[in-house]
Amino acid sequence: DPAKMVRHLLCFDRKDGKLLWDQGEPAKLPEDYYDGMLREHGYTSSTPVSDGQHVFAFYGKSGVYAYDLEGKKLWHADVGDGLGMNGWGSAASPLLYDNLLIVCASAESKALIAFDKATGKEVWRTPADSLYPTWGTPVLVDAPGGKKELVIGAPFEIWALNPANGNF
Repeated sequence: DPAKMVRHLLCFDRKDGKLLWDQGEPAKLPEDYYDGMLREHGYTSSTPVSDGQHVFAFYGKSGVYAYDLEGKKLWHADVGDGLGMNGWGSAASPLLYDNLLIVCASAESKALIAFDKATGKEVWRTPADSLYPTWGTPVLVDAPGGKKELVIGAPFEIWALNPANGNF
């Protein structure tokens, strides 16, 4: 029952596998119907990311969450409430760059969005309709001159953006 859905971020002791904490977050509804490809990967396909002091999780239209290493929720940010064009949900994982947490919110808002990792405040947003059918996680690539580029595949295109400001 989607109305009862809760997404969980679990922390285990890597030495003995003991559950240290469990943070549950209710789903923002309506959610994609649990059928087709969604049955293959579920509602939480993305992988959390950590900077060694915080853990960040992206739950699609339910948003982005930041926790400290003890499991205390620090902030939550909305990314939009759109549904995927194929009903497949979200799959992209969040990415850290300097003080930014970057997410591909393609189904939710047709945009790449960067948040200040300390506060959850939106720093930049790069909207693009052609991003809509994209489920991939962007990657950071070393570019000439010591620069970094944020690279993501969109249908029939490969994009390279400045990760500091989201500009092409």
